[in-house]
Amino acid sequence: MREKFKYQLLKQLTKKLNVLIIEDDNSIEENYYEYLQEMFKNVQYLDKESEILTYVNSQYPDIIFIDLQINNLKAFNLIKELRYLLPRQIFIATSTIINNTILLKCIDLQITKFLEKPIEFVKFKSSILTAIDNLLLNNPDKLNHDSLKSIHMQPVDTLLSLIENNHTSINLINHYKGVPIIRQSEIIEIVDNEIKLKVKDANRYTLEELKHGIISSQYLASDIYSELKSIDHKNNIAVFNNFTFINSYIHHRKNIRIIPDKNFTIILGLKTGNYKCNIINISEDFILIEMPNISKKLTINQKLDLYMNFDLINKHKINSFTKHTFKTLTSVNEIIEIKDSTKVLLNFDLKEENKLFLQTYIYERSFSLIRELKEKFIAKVKKV
Repeated sequence: MREKFKYQLLKQLTKKLNVLIIEDDNSIEENYYEYLQEMFKNVQYLDKESEILTYVNSQYPDIIFIDLQINNLKAFNLIKELRYLLPRQIFIATSTIINNTILLKCIDLQITKFLEKPIEFVKFKSSILTAIDNLLLNNPDKLNHDSLKSIHMQPVDTLLSLIENNHTSINLINHYKGVPIIRQSEIIEIVDNEIKLKVKDANRYTLEELKHGIISSQYLASDIYSELKSIDHKNNIAVFNNFTFINSYIHHRKNIRIIPDKNFTIILGLKTGNYKCNIINISEDFILIEMPNISKKLTINQKLDLYMNFDLINKHKINSFTKHTFKTLTSVNEIIEIKDSTKVLLNFDLKEENKLFLQTYIYERSFSLIRELKEKFIAKVKKV
């Protein structure tokens, strides 16, 4: 029932790995090329010893499939040499012949798995799962999985069980106009391509607007981006599907980026003139803007003048605001082409006084957005 989720979890790990296929009949490449390309970072096919040794010494593959009957190659001698060079890597042997002598040699050389040719797809996938389990046990640093270092053993099934059973380690994250809403959640069930969560009220109402959420666990190196399928308001249960593993998300940013109010404006100074921009979000050191037909005028790392205008609450007068306007230098960090327009991520470094004003604005705006969310929540409760 959990196979699709397990497959996604497995792929999230394998996408960090390189695979070497040593064979001359091309049977693995012909039968499983697409599967291997989807699963792994890089897949290399070689059949000449000199090329194999050169590749291993430079690329350090993590998993090696080797045909024991490859022509003009003494497979077991090659494995010994490769094992010396790669003591922690995973070897999977393949052959059309199987007998006790071959199996004993495989055991002696610490070969993780033996597959008889022609290889059945189920057994082929199982060998990859076994390989990942062994890498998790013996080489967690390779997978950049910090939680593995303290837990010491994390085969994929164990990892999946930890996610399901350790409810206190699960967080559901979504954002309301840039403000992160992070609440502890509980996984009720993982069934096929669906995850059922017990959620908090704040998440529940932002989910209705966004139609997606981020599931985070201390046991995962990445987060799970999931689309909202349905929500049960009476029992606070949300069902997610179409999940994918993502390496990072905006709640990992050092400084949050919020959607400013309509009175917050910026003007970008180019040699061809000044341009008023639509602001998507802003933090104390980055601003994401949208401008039509400007990509040809900009280049990465280009320096530009940025004019910023916004209002701060005047604490000495009720319903009064103080306008702040200042100029700073900004650089183009990223250019994202979209239909009929361009998104541009700008990086800037304000003077200390101006930075304090902007930090105050972001702080006040965050609280304003939280109040706005609460008001929406109260209005919906009254309707019910």
